[in-house]
Amino acid sequence: MEKQEKIEINNSLLAIKNRDNNAIVILRDLAGHSLWFIALKYLKKKEDAEDLFQDFWADIYDIADGFSYFKNGYSYICKVMTNRAINRYRQIHGEKEYVIEYVDFSNIPSSYNNEILDLESRLAVEQAFKRLTPTERIIMQLRLFEDKGIEQIAKELKMSKSDVGRKKLEAEEKLKRELSKNIWEKSNG
Repeated sequence: MEKQEKIEINNSLLAIKNRDNNAIVILRDLAGHSLWFIALKYLKKKEDAEDLFQDFWADIYDIADGFSYFKNGYSYICKVMTNRAINRYRQIHGEKEYVIEYVDFSNIPSSYNNEILDLESRLAVEQAFKRLTPTERIIMQLRLFEDKGIEQIAKELKMSKSDVGRKKLEAEEKLKRELSKNIWEKSNG
């Protein structure tokens, strides 16, 4: 995420704190797709993710009230959604622990598909992600969709920072190769 977008998210959260309804639309445009991915990643079912996603926006004033300007607003709302998703998962399934899996791109609602990637690109990314190991998928999703750093990912996955860094680099290389191959096939097909 670009620095300017992070600043806009911080400003939106502060505006929401001051009950500016227009800022909710701005925040949803800037971070809605990431929050949707987080909900889907943890809950696994589209219906459960949609319920949580809607609940998040219904509670946005309370969420914004917990934010202070000197924090990273994007990380803050991603963490709020992550915590809510894990709690909802535990509530639905009656489990005490949560096992991290990876996102199935086919479950992403069409309204977000159009905002994030066109259909061909989405399918190419989905195919590229399938070439990754489960651990590489999780690392890339935490890095790309939740904007988490190597240290945060290592802590969450209970791995060393060097292992996470190495697996991230390997995953990036696999994704580049697969996506380059896809582009080459399209142009020569």
